Amino acid sequence: MGRRHLGKGLLMFGLTWLLICSQVYTGSPATGATIRYMAVAEPISDYIQKEIVPAFAKETGINVQIDTTDYVKLHDKQVLELIAGKFDVYQIDQFWVINYVRNKWLEPLDAAKIPVANYYPSLIKVGNINGKQYVLPLSAIPVDYYYNKKAFAAAGLKAPDTWDEVLSDAKALTHPSDQWGIAVRGERGNPITWSFLPILWSFGGKVFDEKWKPVYNNKEAVAAVEFFKKLNQYSPPGWHSAQDVAALMQQGKAAQLTLMSVYNGAMDDPAQSKVVGDIVFTDMPKGPTGKRASILGLWTIGIASHSRNKDAAAQFLKYLSRFDVAKKMAFGGTVGATMPKIYTEPGAPRYYPVLGKVLNYAQAPPLIPESEQWFLSIGTALQEALSGSKTSQQAMDDSVTQVTEIMKNAGYYK
Repeated sequence: MGRRHLGKGLLMFGLTWLLICSQVYTGSPATGATIRYMAVAEPISDYIQKEIVPAFAKETGINVQIDTTDYVKLHDKQVLELIAGKFDVYQIDQFWVINYVRNKWLEPLDAAKIPVANYYPSLIKVGNINGKQYVLPLSAIPVDYYYNKKAFAAAGLKAPDTWDEVLSDAKALTHPSDQWGIAVRGERGNPITWSFLPILWSFGGKVFDEKWKPVYNNKEAVAAVEFFKKLNQYSPPGWHSAQDVAALMQQGKAAQLTLMSVYNGAMDDPAQSKVVGDIVFTDMPKGPTGKRASILGLWTIGIASHSRNKDAAAQFLKYLSRFDVAKKMAFGGTVGATMPKIYTEPGAPRYYPVLGKVLNYAQAPPLIPESEQWFLSIGTALQEALSGSKTSQQAMDDSVTQVTEIMKNAGYYK
């Protein structure tokens, strides 16, 4: 073949490949197609594999192959596969969405015309970047407040409504030989920060200002740290995991806590819990601002920009977004409901009405690619403040200096 013809051949191949990889949604039936879905190796994926995929295949004729990976390895594997182009649909932690969009790894969903009106607007907002919708909510996991009604009644206490009342009750309910007034999740990094941010926000504090400069060393933030330090006095010594504090509550060793909603059901599991029926789930406490605050964990789902099965992938997302399917997944016990109406449906778990309210004010932490770095910095600073190795002001000042340098190196400041 002559050089001229070879050049034309390569050009045509390149244009054809570009067309395939940039295939837009046509809305045409995709019967017989097979899509590959990369998901986390957790019960949510097992449920989708066993209960949702067969029903979807029967209704549409589209097959779904699910590949699961442990959470700690999922991000790195997804990055490799998003570049390689082997999967069509991805289950994505909210923290990763913006980086995937920046790298043009996700296909905007707007042209697929997937209905989103049933979802909480705040959850839809997480996946809307620069006016385009890139992912849909899959599982919402807010933090709510738990208390042991028998322990409170025995002490003559009513349920607290404010953080000050939580602190007062924690003091009154602490008997180190057999019960602590509160259990605080305090492992360094994400866990202790997850416990602290609802307090920070309800005290009027913020992590970053509008120009992405860290401000959690200002007056409101330091007051929140000082409060957190007081509260931690009435938690068992040590830096506890989510599993640790849940177990303390289940065994009647802690009278109250704030924790992710995925642990609500475990309080009523007689195989694990000695306090079945005794734990009340309610709104997060109000801070000095008079406002309640909760932090949101969120799994999302999106379509790869390189997918050659965009129509089939879009049909899968449309199916998951249907109210009846979303309700089935939520009632299955492995998915945090993402639609307000589900929380008031007959037959919903007893803690659902509370979670439905909490989701109206729950907010995501700052969703930036540098999240793990600032989580580690502020989490270390919180442990230093709570342990007394540094003053609250000094610990926050030092962390703000670190995070300012991280943000500067990442190009946030012009």
